[in-house]
Amino acid sequence: MEREAERQRREEVQQALEGARRTEALARLAGGIAHDFNNALTVVFALADLLRSQSCSPAEVERTADEILAAAESAAELTRQLLTLGRQQVWKPRPVELASFLSRFLRALRRVLPSDVTLDMTEPPKDVVALVDPAHLERACFNLALNARDAMPNGGRLAFECVKQTLQERAGLAAGDYVVLSVSDDGQGMSADVRERIFEPFFSTKESGVGSGLGLATVYAFMREAGGDVLVTSTPGRGTTFNLYLPAHTGSELSEGANGAQGLKNIAPAGNRILVVEDRDDVRKSMVKVLASNGFDVASASDDDAALRTLESELPFAVMCIDGVMPGTPTARVVKQAQRVWPSLRVLLCSGYVRDDLLRRGIAVGQIAFLAKPFTPQALVTSVRGLISSDAKS
Repeated sequence: MEREAERQRREEVQQALEGARRTEALARLAGGIAHDFNNALTVVFALADLLRSQSCSPAEVERTADEILAAAESAAELTRQLLTLGRQQVWKPRPVELASFLSRFLRALRRVLPSDVTLDMTEPPKDVVALVDPAHLERACFNLALNARDAMPNGGRLAFECVKQTLQERAGLAAGDYVVLSVSDDGQGMSADVRERIFEPFFSTKESGVGSGLGLATVYAFMREAGGDVLVTSTPGRGTTFNLYLPAHTGSELSEGANGAQGLKNIAPAGNRILVVEDRDDVRKSMVKVLASNGFDVASASDDDAALRTLESELPFAVMCIDGVMPGTPTARVVKQAQRVWPSLRVLLCSGYVRDDLLRRGIAVGQIAFLAKPFTPQALVTSVRGLISSDAKS
């Protein structure tokens, strides 16, 4: 009896310690998220108030709007990091040629790096193609680049290199062909203790309240979701190298389509008429304005009944942009009814809900075009145009 009581006490102590660690991790996460979101919202509030001033010149209005968009994107990126960490985003892997990908990415990256950081790339051969979600790969590379920038406060060299490797089965990776993308810097490096913890969620070497500690954790989560792995080598004072092991694409067809614009095939086009179905007035009105300003003929509906009435009474629509969760009839059922009325109708699902939530609601994630909220006006227009363009080519 005494031994059993002692065992129970040990288990209770262990559970209490684990609970304390979880509480500490959540507190660290909450602090980091609150810090980042509050910074972004402070910028938005301040600049939006300035826009109301009648003294702003057109050039000042444009600059201020750009700064508001940048702050909003910063907040949106934090949301994406959290969803990636929980593996709750919709993943759209497709063949990505690394030479073209890195060329585009490095041009954009150059604008956010200080001038004393030299950016180098060893251009990979054209046949180095990974099977990966390009948007998630771009964010992973961006997180690694920012991490390298912080490790080189006095400047240095940031290098990207990519090769193909055939690996035998080992811990964390199945046997097969991989594309190895290396991101190296000659910065401060890391101690062994830090190196062992860098992929832990919420772990950060920055001072308390600066960042959420999610950057490298989301890189690791992305690589595991992609069927790959990430390894790191680092020496204090001599820099760090991250090796991303991405599954290689072994087929011949490349697909660099628009964001989520992958719908049904072999369907006749129906012009440029768009139906926006969204229950939130502000979101619906903003989507209508964006699409109309880009030359689309746009109608809108705030609920399922209005959407179906519009579809039944109007001329054919090319695309229906619909929220993932609508009041009343489930979105999946609205989509089926709409496509029975107009078999040529393309559907763009616009949702802030995560993959598992959509699957539970009967939505065939992966078989329908998807645009994750929050999205930019450009992403919305590109997705809609991609669906119409795919019609025209079929």
